[in-house]
Amino acid sequence: MEVDGRKPRNKLSAIVEIPKAEDRIEQDDIHTSGLWEESESDIDGQPAAGLTVVQVSKTSLLPPDGGWGWCVVLGCFMMNLIVNGISYSFGVIFMELLEKYDRTSSDIAWVYSLNCVTCSWLGPLATALSNAFSFRSVVVVGGLIYSAGIVASSFMYKLEQLYITYGLISGFGSALVYGPSIIMVGRYFDKRRSLANGLSVAGSGVGSFLIPPLLQLLIEKYTINGCILILGAFSLHLCLAGLLYRPLPTGRRVVEPEVYGELTPSAKLCPGLHCTKRVRALPSTGSIKEELYETALYPTRGASSFAMASSLLSIPEQIVIVEKQPTLRLRNFSGASARKNFRNAWRSLYAWPTRMRSGKESESLFDFSLLKDSLFLSFSFAVMLASFGYLSIYLILPAHAQDLHLSKTEAVSLISVMGICDLVGRVGSGIASDFQIIPRKWIFSLMILCATTCVGLIVFAGTSYITLSCFAGLFAFFGGCFMVLNPVITADLFGIERLPSAIGLLITIQGCAYLVGPPSIGAIRDRTKSFYIAFLVIGLVMSAGALLLPLHALIESCLTKRRRPSGDSAKSITTSAFSN
Repeated sequence: MEVDGRKPRNKLSAIVEIPKAEDRIEQDDIHTSGLWEESESDIDGQPAAGLTVVQVSKTSLLPPDGGWGWCVVLGCFMMNLIVNGISYSFGVIFMELLEKYDRTSSDIAWVYSLNCVTCSWLGPLATALSNAFSFRSVVVVGGLIYSAGIVASSFMYKLEQLYITYGLISGFGSALVYGPSIIMVGRYFDKRRSLANGLSVAGSGVGSFLIPPLLQLLIEKYTINGCILILGAFSLHLCLAGLLYRPLPTGRRVVEPEVYGELTPSAKLCPGLHCTKRVRALPSTGSIKEELYETALYPTRGASSFAMASSLLSIPEQIVIVEKQPTLRLRNFSGASARKNFRNAWRSLYAWPTRMRSGKESESLFDFSLLKDSLFLSFSFAVMLASFGYLSIYLILPAHAQDLHLSKTEAVSLISVMGICDLVGRVGSGIASDFQIIPRKWIFSLMILCATTCVGLIVFAGTSYITLSCFAGLFAFFGGCFMVLNPVITADLFGIERLPSAIGLLITIQGCAYLVGPPSIGAIRDRTKSFYIAFLVIGLVMSAGALLLPLHALIESCLTKRRRPSGDSAKSITTSAFSN
């Protein structure tokens, strides 16, 4: 190819990079994708002399941080209101089941424990199904299963049958609903992630405020069986929440370029033409030449306008797919027919189906390498130990209030007080943590420690309803603060790319607390005939969870100082390493 009667020294080719298969995001439709350009020599794979080479070093999803994301937050809010609202209000049902079946507290607690542990341990399965199909469809099906399990529980007259219907079936449904909802909020938000999570999980506080008095009213009017039946019908609203989970639009990506090499003035590329800037995403319609003229073509020193204009006639035309790299090379090819072929090939390339996925991405759904990460293990066990006490308090507090000879209405109202304080804590913590004045993981540990202190105060509250409700409310406030930070800290520590796998494994480990917590607390009550010892055990376990992350940071700091060599030894180590 000749330009102005002269041949270029180097045969150059523009390189247009498309996103790798493993970076593509699941979608049901075909979307337009952005394309980027690199300038590089095509001679033996070496950069041309004097040419600035731009290497795309990292591409990552750019969450919209708003828009339809607020509808996703609304859906997650509804999910938390129903699932967590019913879960936190189970203490009301717990008292009725003790009277109905005349069984031990430990036996009744297994109904609640199986429900929670099934939800937790099937979290990775829900994540895998969501990635295989879609988050929307999995949540809708999960809502149907959850509702069916609760409705079936209303017709069961043996406690063992409740283990299956309420414990396993509805627990499986809540697993399909809970994990995908949390992940969807994390995918739609980045800078406002704490606020979005705070608003979405505020549904737990609203649910635990509204549902306990509603349950008490239904029990008085329709008995416990009728109450559970209506609760199952109410749970069908989870399907409506799932319909709000629209798949995240593709095509918006952050590209972090890494430039190496210098552009020397003496380098002669094409007359009047060189490329130093990546091409922005081109529109689906319009002139390709105009976009290239605006963003990629600049005159070198001493180049004439005529030289640049004539160079536009020699835009690389033919697309050849290179198998070993995810790039498309545009070979120099002249002629009107070649330009037509280039336009047709560009159009065929510009829209690509994003439902393709690679083996690497499928493996990331179960990224068990996280279990080798000491930070992940420390954070997971901290969440597990904190969860051991958090849900147990909601379960046993109404029964504890009745043991103190408070009325049933007062006992139920304690959960409502905790619900409104939990709501304030979740929203307030979500807003405050976005400023990141203090690292979120330290706020997490501090809130667990404060909640632990409130557990001890509940023990010494006596029989006063006002004092008991104040300490219970403070516990719920601090508990809401650290619970809302769980998914946010997970994204901070392990990245949005590993968020589905990290959330799935975190919920699975958290399930161990649900398996052991309620039955063991119930067994302590059966043996001691009161909940005082149970409260002390809860306080000790939560204290251990509050200390795990600070202890991990301290150990890591000590190990880092020991590994850091002195200046002379570092120099000798470097020299010997290069000599080998």
